[in-house]
Amino acid sequence: MKRNILVVEQDPVLGGMFRSAFLHSGYDVKVTDRIAEAAMMISGRQSSRAFDLVIMDMSDRRLLGLVADEWNIEIKIPVFTLRDAADKARLINLLIQKRVTVLEHFMEAQGQAL
Repeated sequence: MKRNILVVEQDPVLGGMFRSAFLHSGYDVKVTDRIAEAAMMISGRQSSRAFDLVIMDMSDRRLLGLVADEWNIEIKIPVFTLRDAADKARLINLLIQKRVTVLEHFMEAQGQAL
């Protein structure tokens, strides 16, 4: 079964790169550039699709927490935060090379097999 990944990325070029890289690596992926939309998708209020992992900027993670608190949304899935553009480039490169050990380790640490 394919894993469903939600990527929150404001830069449309990087969002497209994430989408392509995850699809190339065999994942189902949804990319959004809006924190509120991400919160709604995570909660299941806007999407029936269950996500296994959320990937976003550290600054977006803080905003997601504020939105979730305001809307009483409990985030029960792992959120993988990226510090900067270099982290994003490394992750995209690992996905393109199908060397996703970073995500595998992260999911294992959260108690889920990838």
